[in-house]
Amino acid sequence: MKYGRRLLAFVLAVMLTAALAGCAKEGEKPGTGGKKQAEFDAFLEEQFRENVQSDSISLHYTLAHPENYGITDMEPTLGEYSEESFQSNLEDAKETLEELHNFDYEELSEEQQLSYDIMEHSLTTTIEGEPYFLYDEVFSPTTGLQAQLPVLLVEYKLYSAKDVEDYLDILPCVKDYFEDILEVERQRSVAGLFLSDRAVDDIISQCEDFIKSPEENFMITTFAGRLTGLSDINEDERLAFEYENKRLVKEYVIPAYQEIISVLKELKGTGTNEKGLCEFPEGKAYYEWLVKNNTGSDWSISKMKTELEKTVQEGIARIQLAYTADPASLEQAASPEWPKTEPEEILSYLKEAIAADYPPIEDTDYSVKYVDPSMQEHLSPAFFLTPALDDWGNLSIYINESEKNGNLDTLFTTLGHEGFPGHLYETVRFNQTNPAPIRQLLSFGGYSEGWATYAEYSTYEYAGLSESLTDLLKYNTMTVLAICGRIDIGINYDGWSLEDTYEYLAGYGLAGTIEDADGVYWSSVEEPANTLDYIIGYLEFAGLRSEAEKAWEKEHAGEEFDAVAYHGRLLDLGPAPFEVLRKWMGK
Repeated sequence: MKYGRRLLAFVLAVMLTAALAGCAKEGEKPGTGGKKQAEFDAFLEEQFRENVQSDSISLHYTLAHPENYGITDMEPTLGEYSEESFQSNLEDAKETLEELHNFDYEELSEEQQLSYDIMEHSLTTTIEGEPYFLYDEVFSPTTGLQAQLPVLLVEYKLYSAKDVEDYLDILPCVKDYFEDILEVERQRSVAGLFLSDRAVDDIISQCEDFIKSPEENFMITTFAGRLTGLSDINEDERLAFEYENKRLVKEYVIPAYQEIISVLKELKGTGTNEKGLCEFPEGKAYYEWLVKNNTGSDWSISKMKTELEKTVQEGIARIQLAYTADPASLEQAASPEWPKTEPEEILSYLKEAIAADYPPIEDTDYSVKYVDPSMQEHLSPAFFLTPALDDWGNLSIYINESEKNGNLDTLFTTLGHEGFPGHLYETVRFNQTNPAPIRQLLSFGGYSEGWATYAEYSTYEYAGLSESLTDLLKYNTMTVLAICGRIDIGINYDGWSLEDTYEYLAGYGLAGTIEDADGVYWSSVEEPANTLDYIIGYLEFAGLRSEAEKAWEKEHAGEEFDAVAYHGRLLDLGPAPFEVLRKWMGK
């Protein structure tokens, strides 16, 4: 899971993209840096400055040195979360879209036209979400703010004493920010849109795990190590910072989580819906918008269902073929012999293995870290944290060693997803094209997770396993993900119950009892559309690849498809909605 930098910025804040060019001379022709292009760049550069300052964490994760971008003395904040700020952001989006449309598309350079297309699509989708403020849920067991915020705080990089001071100034904001969110939860309760009791219990359990040992909270125990290497503080200052961090975590962060527990317990029982989003009055329409916003795909829900079912049927057929060709592959699939098993060795191996299909990237330092035990139960098996656009010194991949993840038998392919050629590779590749800073503010879940899933499936090809075992493992993973995606739609759009979910799973031999379907069902109820980022994103990328191969065959009949050039072009375009990618891949 790739953690976007704009996590704390309001969910429907104006998110723009641009190509920031240097000053151009008047009188130059369109497409070569004329006056209109300079005006477009200036307009978008101002949007970047405004948006990157939405909250202190987003700013720091985006810019290690904001002063180099003319940003100084920003007041510590985690942003605003209220209906008033929601409406204000929508008005800003409408005004910005109107300003965008005042530019003549044909007078822009190709790079600017790409930015225009992405910006127009993003703003339009944002505005379409206007009716759904109270439908959006900040709290959820895996992707919720309460789960992600502690990780973002401990990964907040400290480059100097000033950064330490800024970080400490943020900690008191945690309590105020969660109080704002909890007030909205009360509004959701009154409107009949509150969480199910099951979701409440899961989130309370997570919060209780986080605060159960205040003195040993990992935001305290990891802090001393984060100060290592700071040359502008002495030992007395180091000890003072450690003391202040401990005080603030205990006085503001832990009480904030205690307040979440208290309010959720108070509101428990007011949730009227123990099923999917479609059971709410406007839930079906909200789900359609949520899927479009999250995946970046313009496919209808009907088309998604068709493509998912098609993927399931094709996957089953490929699994059967693999088993028929080599029956022993089924037993081998339980414990494949991967070429490498240690995280650092796996990443190094994959970095070399992908060279035949993916363009090279600049050497980049990266490290593997492990999720603190207090957060293991509720975080993903692994995730990648994006760096600041002006600090690429060291990238971080986290591995979750929770017992629920078993012994991570799939670590080889998981690190393909998070590392090479997945999130880490994609992020570095796009960054080395020297993109405009504002491009780093955009988050397209379908592009990000779809690419990483596409990359993960290609990783099976580099493991040196037999062809039958490779197909069995890859198509089994793909089929299960497609089934989960179809279940997500079934629950949140078609109104499936737990029993319906069981029947669907049982039809594929995947549910022994109704209890076996329980986890899948509640995952879709509590994290609606989350699975679709992965599987719909993957299917969109698979479709782009298929289209490219067909076009290649027409022009280069009999020649091997140039995967390196294809992947290079796709990644150089960067994160975008799939409609935009499809248009520009065809140019």
